[in-house]
Amino acid sequence: MPNRQVAIAVILFAGSAFSAHQVWGGPSTADFMNVMTVCGMGSTITIDANLRGSLKSLYEGETTQGKAVQEILPKIAEKLPQGDDYKRYVECLEKMLTK
Repeated sequence: MPNRQVAIAVILFAGSAFSAHQVWGGPSTADFMNVMTVCGMGSTITIDANLRGSLKSLYEGETTQGKAVQEILPKIAEKLPQGDDYKRYVECLEKMLTK
């Protein structure tokens, strides 16, 4: 009997952890803003205060709706200028936010 109870506890714990991950869309807004700063360091890209605010609002709105980072990044990329530097910037965001 104890083995059965342990198995049930493991299943319940794993299920609750998975459910929490599904509801939680990703890193906090503060983490997102920090990652934006880190990814922009040493590059030639320019993200002014207005664009930064727009991206923050977009991220907050999407995560509030339960969207995962992978769903949000294409929308962020649409708001950025075109170019290899910005493409690398989005790749950095993805790498840092989806660890």
